Amino acid sequence: MGAMSVLLLGDSHALGVVKGGGPGVFQLLGQELGAGYEVRLSACPGSTVLDWTREARGPARCMVAGAYGALARPHLPADVAIVLLGTNDAAGFGESGPVPPERYAEAMQTLVAALLADGVRHVVLVTPPPSAGPYAGPDRRPRLEAYREALRHLADAEERVTSGPDLLELVKVGEHLDAGAVHLNAAGHRLLAEHLARDVRTLSSQEAGDPASEGSATSE
Repeated sequence: MGAMSVLLLGDSHALGVVKGGGPGVFQLLGQELGAGYEVRLSACPGSTVLDWTREARGPARCMVAGAYGALARPHLPADVAIVLLGTNDAAGFGESGPVPPERYAEAMQTLVAALLADGVRHVVLVTPPPSAGPYAGPDRRPRLEAYREALRHLADAEERVTSGPDLLELVKVGEHLDAGAVHLNAAGHRLLAEHLARDVRTLSSQEAGDPASEGSATSE
């Protein structure tokens, strides 16, 4: 049996932008999983889930259209796809305004369906972290909470979709996210990698038929 393939798909969090410098989640996840796993990266900084579901008209560019075809499909099929999107959606970065929860849910469902259709065996949906940066506002947390509920609903509705780490609760400002920052610091990326590695190992054990791994792979 070959290595288990894991695709990390998302925005600058997935890309590994680390406040203060240091290795990002992509590199750390590969280290955490070790031999027997192949971690791939498909990330577009500043992107929303809408960027991953729009069709390209002309050359594909992330944050415009065609990100899925240009950045994700070349890495498919894969055993596991981890999706981390929502920070820019909640802020409305690159959009006409913040992405409403119902539109976020619809686009995420479209993205998940595309991943499964293109040969992904399991999709792990990560709730985006809080923000202490310039885009934070009084409506930001409630919007992220609504996104989290949409992700959980998708996981409940599809057997091959799992709720992953809930960064909205796990990430603590001052510890994993510096005050005034948008991006996780080194401790935040380490936290994310550790939780993702645990979820991936759980899915791997389930594939191998390990009874001890039965149940949710949720990292909350």
